[in-house]
Amino acid sequence: MTAYNVWFSFEDEEAELQDVTLDMSVSALRRKLLDGKIFRFPTGTTQTELEIGKLDDDDNFERWRPRSTLEEVGFRPNSDTLCVRIKKTKGDDEDGDKPANNTVNATPQPVSPVVPPVIPQQSSEITPQPYGICPVRSLNILQGSERAIRWEYDPYATTAEWTQTATLVRIEVVPFAEGNFRKAFYCYDLSLPPAGGKFVAKVAKKAVPRAVYFEDVKTQMIAKKWADRYNERGPPKKVTFIKSFVLELIDRAGEIIYGAEPYIEGKYLKYNNNLGFVNPLDERNTPQAFSHFTYEHSNRQLLIIDIQGVADFYTDPQIHTYDSAGFGVGNWGQKGFEKFFETHRCNAICQFLKLQLINAKS
Repeated sequence: MTAYNVWFSFEDEEAELQDVTLDMSVSALRRKLLDGKIFRFPTGTTQTELEIGKLDDDDNFERWRPRSTLEEVGFRPNSDTLCVRIKKTKGDDEDGDKPANNTVNATPQPVSPVVPPVIPQQSSEITPQPYGICPVRSLNILQGSERAIRWEYDPYATTAEWTQTATLVRIEVVPFAEGNFRKAFYCYDLSLPPAGGKFVAKVAKKAVPRAVYFEDVKTQMIAKKWADRYNERGPPKKVTFIKSFVLELIDRAGEIIYGAEPYIEGKYLKYNNNLGFVNPLDERNTPQAFSHFTYEHSNRQLLIIDIQGVADFYTDPQIHTYDSAGFGVGNWGQKGFEKFFETHRCNAICQFLKLQLINAKS
């Protein structure tokens, strides 16, 4: 049975408990919480006084039965934060006060006369308050969150191209899209405002070396640098490669890595690929001219192809190099060059950029 690291909240504290399995009962979890001493429970707190559950959408506490297992209650280890409470003792009333003394033989006490309360005169002036309304904290924003390292590549840097920062993310459990080799999930960076924190996180269906994710991001960021050079020539339409990064999750068991980039709304199209394919239903000038541009302006040392994305916001490119070095298994080297120019037809943008005309369109 897989063991997980699970987050718990108790009053104003949050802590992580390790080695939790789905076949563990709620009763065993209570004992593990006490033994682990991850919270400062009141002195003398016993296992049976602990209640474990989670908050529903209205912030109401849903208590789980002690004999139930985490799997039976539908606990999701990668997205749920569990709540811990101490149940009230039988002697406490609803307000937590001690019960009244009902001793029969108590000596009667003299009754004091009832004096009406003195009501102070209300001032006509309202005393201004020094502070405004303070917002109420809600831990719902942290539901399903997990810690991650964000790796970014700078194609303009001469040294130390990779940088890492710590962040907090939430990745949905079910993918919204799936291809032959990867699955795509909606991902939210909780350190950013909601409008700017929605991303796409992609993971390989089959296990691949860690270096594959870094090479894919490096390829896309180098393509972004070439897009900047292309745009400097003032083409009719500018192109952009979406800024991508590697997301390394650290709260899950094993080595869990995603390639991630901002989510772009719109129709996704593939314009060409790394073996000479050109989309016959949408043979646009801009994507083909951009590929041709990279070949000539690199002194025929590289070719950026596999152009795809939403309009001219591109993602997941492939780079062929003259010596076939780097950029993953999709780098077909000079054979990739040949395949591209077998189907490429120079268009008006190629002519605008003063590229060598090859099989020009009429």
